[in-house]
Amino acid sequence: MERTIVSAEDIRKRVQKAVNEIPEVADDDAKIEVPIPIHHEMDRDGCNWDIGKIRGAADYETEVREAIEHVREKFNLVEK
Repeated sequence: MERTIVSAEDIRKRVQKAVNEIPEVADDDAKIEVPIPIHHEMDRDGCNWDIGKIRGAADYETEVREAIEHVREKFNLVEK
């Protein structure tokens, strides 16, 4: 699948939106802060970024990881 190339801030916002829409996160009114993505060489999935430690996500690790993976499937980070 071809990914759209976007800025780090755009990826951060997309992941933040996806995390905020997780039902458990919304129901608990949890405050989860998504950091700027970290650039890396293209991985086996064809993605060139990932997200490091996310503050406030301890109780929702599986759901947050799924949200990140969903965004990773669609977008790549613009190279500087």
